[in-house]
Amino acid sequence: MPHSAPLPRFCGHVVEEPQLDLIRALVARYPQLSRTELAATACELLGWLRANGKPKTVECRVLLDTLEEQQRIVLPARRQKRAKRVAVAIATEDRPAPVPIQGPLAALGPLQLHAVTSAEQRRQWRALVEQHHYRGHRIPFGAHLRYLAVSAQGVVGCLQYSSPAWRLQGRDRWIGWSDAQRQVSTVMAADGICGWNDQAA
Repeated sequence: MPHSAPLPRFCGHVVEEPQLDLIRALVARYPQLSRTELAATACELLGWLRANGKPKTVECRVLLDTLEEQQRIVLPARRQKRAKRVAVAIATEDRPAPVPIQGPLAALGPLQLHAVTSAEQRRQWRALVEQHHYRGHRIPFGAHLRYLAVSAQGVVGCLQYSSPAWRLQGRDRWIGWSDAQRQVSTVMAADGICGWNDQAA
């Protein structure tokens, strides 16, 4: 069937017909797989992996939905979602309120960045960002790394590095990126000092 819509992009690259043929064959051969399982399998077969070797399942799932909307593939019916566990922010009474810290940043002494890896660190990171970031806590799209900035006085900041938007006209114009430069240089870092602190660099 001819399609008027152009082939969609995956992480900035146009999906090629051989890749589309493989996805079609995968969907036809394994109709018992869920959409997420199909996305993960497609990533493994096509080599769509992150630097750490994990498949780009979330991005591929979006691609599959787009291909279905364009009537290029027919995906299995969406499965009924399990009831999600409600994420509960750390109660303020369970943790003492941070003591405001004022003065030059150098007065804090050496800072350490602790990678957020444990469940307790994730809860703390989410609670701090929800409380002190003007947009609250949001789940990032794609790959991301989180850190807690810690001094002798305790946690003084939360940092997150996440997959960037592929194309942002204002950002790209301000940086001065051409399309070719953007394809190899797209990076984004989001960081902030927690709201109870007031340091000058």
